[in-house]
Amino acid sequence: ESIVNTFDIGVLATFTEGISNAIMEYMVFEKPVIATDGGGTSELVINNVTGFLVEQQNIKQIADRIALLLVNQKKAFNMGREGKKRINFRDIPKDWRGGASRRVFRRIYCIS
Repeated sequence: ESIVNTFDIGVLATFTEGISNAIMEYMVFEKPVIATDGGGTSELVINNVTGFLVEQQNIKQIADRIALLLVNQKKAFNMGREGKKRINFRDIPKDWRGGASRRVFRRIYCIS
């Protein structure tokens, strides 16, 4: 938690990803997200709303999106706020709440 709070932007560049706990944590802490499109990522990140979905292995696209958010802090703030709204625990499908995801939500929301 304390590490995520030091971020300005949450970035996840991967070849394959299910429903990412890291992305959910970025969103809970109101960080705009830049993530490679694939797997379950697009179920969490709404492109141009909660962050940016980028092509896999497109380093220039990732760098451009990071630069854009660092320069346009209002956009970054708004994306972070929208991400927090999206990740509201009540809105997460029940089948995502098991295992590791459940532990993350318990830790973040102090749910027993």
